[in-house]
Amino acid sequence: MPPNKSAKSLEEGLAVPRPSIHKALPGYSTKGGTFGLTEDVEIDDDGVKRTGGIASTFFLIITAVIGSGVLSLPNAMAMLGWPAGILCLIIFAWATLFTSQLLADCHVINGKRTRTYIEQVYLVMGRRHGIIITWVQQCNLVLAALAYSITASYALTNVAISVCEGQGIDVENGGSCFSSYWRWALIHGGMQIFFSFVPDMDSSLWPCVLGACMSFSYATISLGRAIAEGNTYGTVGGITGLSTSDKVFGVFNAMGAILFAYSFSLILPEIQDTIKDSVKGGPMRAMKKTVNWTVFIMTAFYMAVAISGYMAYGNDVSGNILDSFQTPRWLVDMANIMVFIHLLPAYQVWSQPFFYFLESNQKQWWSPRPVPKMFTGWWFRAWFRPLYVVFITFLTVCLPFFSYIIGLVGALGFWPTTVYYPIRMWIRLYDPSPRYRAWLYTVDAFCFVCSIIALMGSIQQIVVNADTICFFCG
Repeated sequence: MPPNKSAKSLEEGLAVPRPSIHKALPGYSTKGGTFGLTEDVEIDDDGVKRTGGIASTFFLIITAVIGSGVLSLPNAMAMLGWPAGILCLIIFAWATLFTSQLLADCHVINGKRTRTYIEQVYLVMGRRHGIIITWVQQCNLVLAALAYSITASYALTNVAISVCEGQGIDVENGGSCFSSYWRWALIHGGMQIFFSFVPDMDSSLWPCVLGACMSFSYATISLGRAIAEGNTYGTVGGITGLSTSDKVFGVFNAMGAILFAYSFSLILPEIQDTIKDSVKGGPMRAMKKTVNWTVFIMTAFYMAVAISGYMAYGNDVSGNILDSFQTPRWLVDMANIMVFIHLLPAYQVWSQPFFYFLESNQKQWWSPRPVPKMFTGWWFRAWFRPLYVVFITFLTVCLPFFSYIIGLVGALGFWPTTVYYPIRMWIRLYDPSPRYRAWLYTVDAFCFVCSIIALMGSIQQIVVNADTICFFCG
């Protein structure tokens, strides 16, 4: 495929609104700025209604990413130790920033905007790679929803336990309390059935604004509470007293947790598709600017929470940093409630691309036969989306391994979606010099090795802890 010469020219054209093509929908105005949470609704060149700008994509990414990842970082730091933990955070932050910029450059292909990650890979890499990325992305979307469902259920469970203990009920010794993990997993699943009927990602902006505010709030609470602890623990080598194999696999799993904290590229094209043609600088430049700010803020928060949490609790820090806090009880409960509120829209941000993929491909899969009515429009949405949530909820009850699931999802999704395909597509579209091409291949190989060892660690940890599962206990 020749270099993507049309991308730059189209980008320049998209930066200027064209009245002949951008038509206002009833009840909306096409006047006003595009930087921020605009209420403009336009029909773009390709007939798609888009409402997004730089700020809206920022909130979508923050809502999708800062959550489960940041809560597990102090524990990952404890397993890696000071030097290795800090180095991993910096390296993976840089890798995510670098490759996300490349992926944003692939948004326009042969003069047309693309709508999904799968479409980009299919157009640039061909049908075989399109099939591969379909399986990789869709499986990771399901796993990410599972990770967030587990996190939200634990948050509600922790609040219930705290309230019961505040009433003098000894939960650990069999006191009667509505604090069973599986019950709260079912409650969370019931709420997600309701939210699953949000039409698409572009319609979830304001819930994502709330979710982003919640994520910043509980991350700040974690940071402040850890600093207030006032101790300096932690070691260069991290957690000690483990067998060699347990230490090695623990380090591998910790790397997976850090990878998960930076894994948003697999939905970046879908988020970029919400940006209007007329946004200042065009959708590609807007997304690259958003990625710059997002990764910078994410890394600052991640570093602060990971370092302060490890300093406060050392090698005894919990897999979820909020579990390490005991007092003040009201503040810990508030933080867990914020986690739950944040993960309601975050779950949907990761699920909407999966819904869109299935709902938009029905006609193709049934061809040449007509699509049955139950697989079209609201009929399909009415039965499939609740069924999907029920399935995720069932897995949530079956796999209550917070830090291990986080590591598994990060290991599976990081290399192919964040590194391999952004680099390979960018090379095909822009035909870089041999020296720069060699540099890109080096980054690709390094991240591949990191993902493999992280995957090994996560699988080993899940297998070792599988015998601790207690279904529907309590």
